[in-house]
Amino acid sequence: MNVERREKSYTKEDFNSSIDILLRLIKDWVNGVPTASVHASDLQWEVLPELARRIDLTPVVYRQLKASNIHAPEPVMVNLKNGYLNESVNLMKREAALARVIQAMNGQGIVPVFFKGAAFAYTVYPDPVCRTMGDIDLWISESDMVPAQKALERIGYVCKGERAQPLRLEGGYEQDVQMFCTRPGTGLVELHGFVVAGGWMRYTTAFDQTSIRERLVPLVVLGRHALTLSPEDAVIQLALHIAVSHQMSVHMMRSLMDTALLCRHSCIDWELVASRALAWKVATATWLVLRLARDMAGLAGADTTLQRLAPPRWKKRLLSVWVNAHGDWLWKQHWLSIRSAFSDEPRNPSMTERHAHLNHGPLRFVLLLLLIDRAADVCRMIARGIWPDRIWLLGRCGKADIQARLYYLGEAVRGKVVGRIKNKS
Repeated sequence: MNVERREKSYTKEDFNSSIDILLRLIKDWVNGVPTASVHASDLQWEVLPELARRIDLTPVVYRQLKASNIHAPEPVMVNLKNGYLNESVNLMKREAALARVIQAMNGQGIVPVFFKGAAFAYTVYPDPVCRTMGDIDLWISESDMVPAQKALERIGYVCKGERAQPLRLEGGYEQDVQMFCTRPGTGLVELHGFVVAGGWMRYTTAFDQTSIRERLVPLVVLGRHALTLSPEDAVIQLALHIAVSHQMSVHMMRSLMDTALLCRHSCIDWELVASRALAWKVATATWLVLRLARDMAGLAGADTTLQRLAPPRWKKRLLSVWVNAHGDWLWKQHWLSIRSAFSDEPRNPSMTERHAHLNHGPLRFVLLLLLIDRAADVCRMIARGIWPDRIWLLGRCGKADIQARLYYLGEAVRGKVVGRIKNKS
């Protein structure tokens, strides 16, 4: 971002005002109503396109401003329009790649299961261009995993990373297979063996993926047949993806908007959402995300479900750093860098955006433990965090000896995601 220095520095009050404008635009867009007049200084307007870009919602902000006939400064609208046009071009490239992927799968007798971004773009968003994404997520059964990988290889995709095959644990594939194509605009295709994977799910929940697969519903994407999760299962899966897989840090506002749109445009049976979340022992994580989505855009009919899923008062208090309508947890990371770009204040290299993310550092483990419903499962998670399964450790680190365990423990204490141990020559 190339911004000239100015006499007036960009303050925290300006930043908060820009956030307020952004949240109003997003809420009104989700609910399909025009936004009332917006009063802001030129400096507060100027940062709006940058904030929208950072949370991947440039098309939403641009379309809402246009639909509401709000007269933002011309440079702001030009900036947003350029971002919107770029996303429109990206969408055309992505849809061409998506059509080839589905055709390749169908040619092998595989009906792919779309979930997350690709599913929401063609079901709950009024226009797919408004749902930006960097990859295509497909849930593949264990028996179809290898044929699906070969089908993608035939159209130019290759496996990304060191492991060409996913780590197999009891009940299917734990890790995903990442396939990418060198053709521009094709993006990444991730073949998932689980709709939500990871040790947290395995050690602390009774998540029933077999029943989820039995409830899949038809989906037509670009005129081709596919499948997707039932609305109630999609609500819970999305909540777990936001809270557990990404620790409330990656694409948060976009994911909360996914949740709000899914609940608004689908006939959600809230009683089923509550009963399944409780039975699967994922009530706290589901409550956290639904509460945030309600605060952001409103969720009609969800109040009783939120009451049933709500954790004890002491846990609510500890989670209050993440559960607030303004979303301070969401914006801290952006304030650190925007402050230096829009003011004369030098950037502190020790306060980087990376350190503001919850998915880096020890705080991520605190959040993950707070999201566990039952005390006994908390103890189990801590034990496995110190001494993981041999099979899991072998797949993650490449070995399962004492060196690997010490390496894993050291990386975990520092809050890092454990990678494979490189052999020393």
